[in-house]
Amino acid sequence: MRILKNHISREVLHSTILVALALCSLDFLLSAIDEQGNTRGAYNNWMALKYVIMIFPRHLYDLLPFVALIGSLVGLGRMAANNELVAMQTAGLTLPKLVGAALRPAVLLMFLGLALGEWVVPVLETKAVILRAQAKDETVGFSATGHWVRNHNVFMHFNAITPTGGLLGVRFLQFDDEKRLTLDLSAESATYMSGNTEVISSNDQPIKQTLYSEFSRFSTPNIAEQTQLVQPDKWQLTQVTQRLFEYGDEGLQRASSRQDESQLWQLDLSPDLLKVNFLQPDLMPLGELYRVAKRYERQGQDARKLYLGLWQKLFQPFTTATLVVLAASFIFGPLRGANMGGRLFSAISAGIVFSLVQRLCYSLGLLLELTPVLIAVLPIMLTATLAVIILRRAS
Repeated sequence: MRILKNHISREVLHSTILVALALCSLDFLLSAIDEQGNTRGAYNNWMALKYVIMIFPRHLYDLLPFVALIGSLVGLGRMAANNELVAMQTAGLTLPKLVGAALRPAVLLMFLGLALGEWVVPVLETKAVILRAQAKDETVGFSATGHWVRNHNVFMHFNAITPTGGLLGVRFLQFDDEKRLTLDLSAESATYMSGNTEVISSNDQPIKQTLYSEFSRFSTPNIAEQTQLVQPDKWQLTQVTQRLFEYGDEGLQRASSRQDESQLWQLDLSPDLLKVNFLQPDLMPLGELYRVAKRYERQGQDARKLYLGLWQKLFQPFTTATLVVLAASFIFGPLRGANMGGRLFSAISAGIVFSLVQRLCYSLGLLLELTPVLIAVLPIMLTATLAVIILRRAS
């Protein structure tokens, strides 16, 4: 029996490798052709090709479950066409053991997917986005409405992220415990200061800067003003205009405004946490994605999309395994006597339908406010249930 199971695994593995080469080559070629239309200035054909190479692991990561589906269907289908599967069943190889043998190559794809998703894709995807933005002299994560970030009682808005992790078009709105506006600050840009960096002016003297903590109540305009060097985890703002509001028992008592060339702000925010603005959650490392989700949760923000990306990434190996079982059910069920063309068409159709069902479940789940883990596992459960029903009828 071990020889028979090894033969099945070997045939499925060969088919999976051929399918992976075909799909990846086609995807790379189409991506390269499409990216050539975006070249201009310093972003030439070579830079576009380099960008496509850097995002290719992400495309491979997305294709892995469907590579497993089509590869298993082709491999098992070829064996079924030669009546090998019938002979193996006659020799005593049960259907569950046969499906288990077909799942062995999928285990390699599962580990490959985990490695790509955790260590390769996040790094290369970030570098690719920055490379493209720098070459085209653009900002990263730009949108017409900008982005909002909450930090305790401070709401920060910025128009875009620079390739180096800086912010453009920054605005801070701070509220007190009674939800009254105490500070309205706008700045041309913000730069993350990491480490003990000394800011020196043109006359080689330390610049006098105003440090406002997110926990300050701003009872007086000069409450947190002090001359100091830049400490770790601060944001340096440039061309700052601010308005301070003070309240008493009868409401607003005083409003004042001032302008500074630069200020320092201490915030629970780093450039890594801003990746969620230009990277899909399921493309971030699990640890980083979990930290971002917990931070959103602490700030009272909606973190369901982040948790959905987390669970989607954790369940990706189960998606691959489920699609392999579905392929096996097709071979022993409705596609037992089909030709190779029919099997390929069925595999591609099944992959498209699964992708559509997955997206539909995600959208409806978020709309109905279901728990992220249930949203992520629902398409897998539906597919697994269908595969088991077909296999039971076939047996």
